[in-house]
Amino acid sequence: MTKVVLDNNITVSSIFWKKGNIKEIVDKAINREIKNLTSEAIIDELEDVLHRKFSHPPEIIKREIELLKGYSDIVDPKQKLKVVKDDPDDDKIIEAAVEGKADYIITYDNHLLKLKEFRGIKIVSPKEFLDILNQK
Repeated sequence: MTKVVLDNNITVSSIFWKKGNIKEIVDKAINREIKNLTSEAIIDELEDVLHRKFSHPPEIIKREIELLKGYSDIVDPKQKLKVVKDDPDDDKIIEAAVEGKADYIITYDNHLLKLKEFRGIKIVSPKEFLDILNQK
């Protein structure tokens, strides 16, 4: 099964936009067609973003976090990496992907996308990911 790490910009987008490439990817994770990996650090960041940037009420945030946990395997990265020089906060995405032996990181983040790949893990946009899946 294809293993992915969804960056929080993808997860947040899936909360607000219920159609398109992101919905298709999240639906694949929910339906267990792909395996999404996440970590407590990624979940903590998501909770913070939903609260701070979008002022979501605590019960909505809790529901979204539980949904994410429901379609994800939570990994506990053992290795601290310093890969994303321009935005070290993004290292948590790389760490989860490495720990979970992900095949892909799916993101809109240019700091990650410009890496293209790390230790064999391809870093792609949602459209690129779906194009790859549709070629298989």
